[in-house]
Amino acid sequence: MEDELLTAALHGHTSDAQRLLDNGASVHSTNSRGATALLVAAENGHTDVVAVLLAAKAGVNHADLNGETPLFAASRRGHRDVVRVLLDAGANVDKSLQLGFQDRGVRLRPGATPLLAAARFGHEETVRVLLSAKPNINAFDESGELAVTAAACAGHASIVHLILHENSDYNEPAEMTVVGSFSPAPSRLNHVMSQHDLGLSYAPAATDSFERLRGRELVDAVVASDAAAVKALVALGAHPNATNAEGESALHLAVRYGEPRILEMLLRAPGVDSQARNPDGETPLVLAIKLRHRRFPHQIYNVVHQIADDVHETAIQINANALLGDGGFGYVHKGMYKNELVAVNGELRPSVSADCAPWYKALADDCLSFDPKQRPTAQTIIDRLLLQEKALAGREPVAAPETKTERLMTPPQLTKGMSSSSSTSSTSSSWSSGALTSRLPCRMCKTRNAALNQHCSSCNEAMPDESTKLALLLKRAKVANAKGFSINLCIDCDICETTNVMTAATCIDPECGEELLDDAEKLRILTRRFDLATSSA
Repeated sequence: MEDELLTAALHGHTSDAQRLLDNGASVHSTNSRGATALLVAAENGHTDVVAVLLAAKAGVNHADLNGETPLFAASRRGHRDVVRVLLDAGANVDKSLQLGFQDRGVRLRPGATPLLAAARFGHEETVRVLLSAKPNINAFDESGELAVTAAACAGHASIVHLILHENSDYNEPAEMTVVGSFSPAPSRLNHVMSQHDLGLSYAPAATDSFERLRGRELVDAVVASDAAAVKALVALGAHPNATNAEGESALHLAVRYGEPRILEMLLRAPGVDSQARNPDGETPLVLAIKLRHRRFPHQIYNVVHQIADDVHETAIQINANALLGDGGFGYVHKGMYKNELVAVNGELRPSVSADCAPWYKALADDCLSFDPKQRPTAQTIIDRLLLQEKALAGREPVAAPETKTERLMTPPQLTKGMSSSSSTSSTSSSWSSGALTSRLPCRMCKTRNAALNQHCSSCNEAMPDESTKLALLLKRAKVANAKGFSINLCIDCDICETTNVMTAATCIDPECGEELLDDAEKLRILTRRFDLATSSA
């Protein structure tokens, strides 16, 4: 009797379906693919049979083995009236496929929703009905395809227009899965929009959203060192000034991860801001210098031809009424500002701001002492700054010394009188120093050994080879750099001075091609850089 009910649903025999139900046929029975009579009737567009089955309490959201619901089946086949009846009965408009399958030569992937299916097959009226149910238009399948990009890919411009304008919100785009190196969705959408005159005047919010999405993909490609993806995204118009969650631009990341080819692409991208600053106030040029890159500063400067002002405009005060050189310590010197000659008013003895930290004010006063003997030495200044840096890492600044004698002491002497502050500094900085280390654990006894050791110092177990240790340290270095440390991950060619990634075997300069250092020497260099970073952490 259940097979007869499925047959009646398939062929749209409403009276037969009603009779079978009245005689006790189960409305929940399924065929070999797990489809109920309701799904079969919905797929074939038999609205009256659907109504009869729903009245008999058929499961409106019951899915087959692929995860397809009656609403999904009706949507992909474009049965508008069936879709409306199912939605009125409480069908879940966002219930997606669990497994993919083929339909009329089109692959429907896991994660696809009824809206995506209707949009892909060009069922405009069905899309209208689905949109009235307020679906999640940012839902995407496992390939990162959205309903709007599925329509764009298939050339259904009217549906693209419809989704972008009716009940859609692209101001908060969903995070999309990146397929391969980047998702093609934005380029598909832009292509169809331009082809059918669906430009910015139609959907500015959507276009802005996809520009942001493409920018995120560019950042991901830079971090992944995927030069091909970066080139493609730049060609597609990806915003070269996109930043990651920490506020570092794609240019900063290219410098930090040591990618000269990617850096060159970004420097020549239209609209790139080579003077962009990260949260630490560093331009890409300054960051390259800090990371001790030999070639990157030249590479950036050759393209930029302009040095950013060291002082932000907000810190510059222009006063036409003030007298130049006024005051006992006043003086005037000539300067350049925005390519114009200007007179710069200054003081021989500058004053500190009212909110200056006490320790910093004390240091400034000492350095400006009239008697040279009362001024701290360069080493004392450095030591005091390092002491404060370590203290600030623990969020407890060291108190300013009370007397001139104390201020002229070296930190080892000073910390004897300020043990509580220095102990806080030591504790707070221990994580940074311990986490950033070149020492590698023995696989046998877990003893940490120097990276250059051939055997464990404890159990004499053989340590990994140089290539393995180098790969491990490079991964640590990338993580450390992402957390704000500065470890140079590149080596320079001894012949042409081209900057190469640490893993390169030969120079990337096509006119050079010189064989680079072996892994043992690279390991030695990287280990030394780790030790330097640790000692300053």
